[in-house]
Amino acid sequence: MQLKRMYVNVGMALSIFGTFFPSTTYAKTLDEDTVKADAVDEKDNGANLQSVIVTSSKRNESIQTVPTAITAISGKSITDSGNGKTAGEILNSIPNASAATLSSHLQPRWFIRGLGTGDPGGNVVSPIGVYIDEVYLTNIVAGGFPLFDLERVEVLRGPQGTLWGKNTTGGAIHFISKKPTFDNDGYAKVELGSYDQQTIQAASSLELVKDTLALRASVYQDSRDGYSKNINDGGDRGGLRDSAIRLQFLANVSDKLEALLNVHARDLNSDEYATNAFGTSPNRVFAGSVYPTYSRDIRNNAKPKVDLDGKGLSLNIKYQLGKNELTSITAYENTEYTQLGDADATAREISRSYGQTRSRQVSQEFRLVSPREDRVNWIGGIHLFRENLDIDSARAALPNSNGTAQVYQDSILKQTTTSYAAFGSVTFDLTSDFKLTGGLRYTSEEKDIDLNRVATTAGGTVFGNTASWWKRSSIVKTLSTVATQDEANSWNEWTYDVTPEYRLSDNARVYAKYSKGFRSGGYNGGATTQSSVSVLDPEYLKAYELGIKSEVFNGRANINASIFYYDYKDVQVNTVLASPTGTVSTQLNGASADAYGAELEVEALPLDRLHVFSSIGLLKAQYKDYKTATADYSGNDFGRSPRLTAAIGGDYRIPLENGASLVLSTDWYGKSKFYFSTSAQSDYEQGQKGYVVGNAQISYVTPKDKLKISLFAKNLTDRDYLTAINPGVTGLNTYVLGDPRTVGVSVTTRW
Repeated sequence: MQLKRMYVNVGMALSIFGTFFPSTTYAKTLDEDTVKADAVDEKDNGANLQSVIVTSSKRNESIQTVPTAITAISGKSITDSGNGKTAGEILNSIPNASAATLSSHLQPRWFIRGLGTGDPGGNVVSPIGVYIDEVYLTNIVAGGFPLFDLERVEVLRGPQGTLWGKNTTGGAIHFISKKPTFDNDGYAKVELGSYDQQTIQAASSLELVKDTLALRASVYQDSRDGYSKNINDGGDRGGLRDSAIRLQFLANVSDKLEALLNVHARDLNSDEYATNAFGTSPNRVFAGSVYPTYSRDIRNNAKPKVDLDGKGLSLNIKYQLGKNELTSITAYENTEYTQLGDADATAREISRSYGQTRSRQVSQEFRLVSPREDRVNWIGGIHLFRENLDIDSARAALPNSNGTAQVYQDSILKQTTTSYAAFGSVTFDLTSDFKLTGGLRYTSEEKDIDLNRVATTAGGTVFGNTASWWKRSSIVKTLSTVATQDEANSWNEWTYDVTPEYRLSDNARVYAKYSKGFRSGGYNGGATTQSSVSVLDPEYLKAYELGIKSEVFNGRANINASIFYYDYKDVQVNTVLASPTGTVSTQLNGASADAYGAELEVEALPLDRLHVFSSIGLLKAQYKDYKTATADYSGNDFGRSPRLTAAIGGDYRIPLENGASLVLSTDWYGKSKFYFSTSAQSDYEQGQKGYVVGNAQISYVTPKDKLKISLFAKNLTDRDYLTAINPGVTGLNTYVLGDPRTVGVSVTTRW
């Protein structure tokens, strides 16, 4: 995977690298076209790295001059990488970040600097904001979409409490589609790989009205067999078929007015949620069978199934109002998701699961921006958001011969979220070298919930229709209400940031940033009893950060570093507990915590045809005061937060005859030991030991990248590692393994 970028953050390294480093979480990414052009240019001063233009500050600016922690990844590098990437894999090489995708290219667990959520529940709002073309996506199940025909991806670390549509405490990830052009450019890629993988993606721009109206159509389809074999029935598990389409219409209405309409849809069918299990006894025996820890052979009694239907549209209008630019972004998203699973992950009939989620969201943003060249420049705007959410989730043990009693429980949740925000940011160019930026945002959010949970009592016949066991109408036994909630709450908060920055030289800048983040309150949608019904308080984060960004060796290397400290209050914690019918995921406020760390990112062209990058992240994130009614977890680490993350990679271009070239590339990333849960850390089985995963690719490329033929290997050493582990029914834990080694070939053509 050839992700052209630049990272650099490390607190402790500031004293060593001194004036060579950029902003706190340096975000440098290379535009790959520029990199390759430079890499083969032997004239004048030879190759050099060039900064890409990003819009993280709602303006077009060089990534190396933006005083914040940001990494950008070019869309072309994503397309060129082998074995197509999903959204969750974007964070693999970014320090102190991860986003394991557990099921069907869905529900990435986004984590940045220790902040994230392990709860995939539809009413849980992640502290990491996910955006597509400036539109915030609230529903977690929609976040694992395939990556195709992108301009770039921007990853911002730290609280985003001022300019970004939905205030988030952990960071923001922005996926930016490649826009229509009037040059009729495009590409097509076909990929074949292990497990009968077949991937096709293509995109092309078309000028409909000369210099006035252009269309860009982008399509994607991916299919493959499962990575796991079910030894209970002989079939495989993990297969999928994922299709997506995007149509964009760009209209230059006048010299001052531009409009972009984006219409998109996605359809996913899969049984990819391949969960295994192992006994918790020392010899790993459960119900007379041995369950080894890291095995891809699964024992599901029921066949998992996942269906996703997503569609949406957005209208982005830009109008030149004098010297200022007015932007309006109107968007609608509709996501429907259904999941059937074997919750106990064994051949026995112990627990099945069902979930259906429908999210409909509308949003509107107005933004007015002054020219960046003004000595006092500013941004102001408002953001409006509303989501209607419906969730039906059930668990059951069906009629069986293994002595397990028939049981059934079902929750129906309806929730409406309405959010309003006004924001502004002002930058003062106090001198030619010293700038001061201050931002302020007021957020008001209201949530209404209607929750009803029912269950059967033990004993006797429960089901009249097992074919549709998850429906309440299939139950013949009397259902008892075990939890209800019908209420509305609202939360209001001011958030802000202050950022002084100083230019040490033409090639080095330092900055400091103080910011306050806020995640509004909510409800425990996973409540199983009336006593677990609750209202979550908002969480607050104060972040302190120092960073430096630099370009050294005559532009042949970028070195960026940062250190940070987080003071975290009223943390909304996902606690995973076992129950008689499976895992229960509960949300609660975990009192106080803190986190601190350092990040370093380096990218360089040591030779004209050799491009390398590396990154390292150090993190210590722990709860200072985290107690429940039955336990004290104070001192535990944040979930999914290894204390060390590292990545290294690069590519080397070998010139051939007729202007063609051979490109050798590889990338490796690793993590130290971490725990999946914030609570289950006394059991060593609840953690993942440190591991390293590597990818490699060899490509034949014709001049100007018109044709590229690649052989690739993903997870080159076939490293087994966990992406999730949960306590299950008594005496049993369930887990999900990461992707095994896959190899394949791809052909890409561009015009």
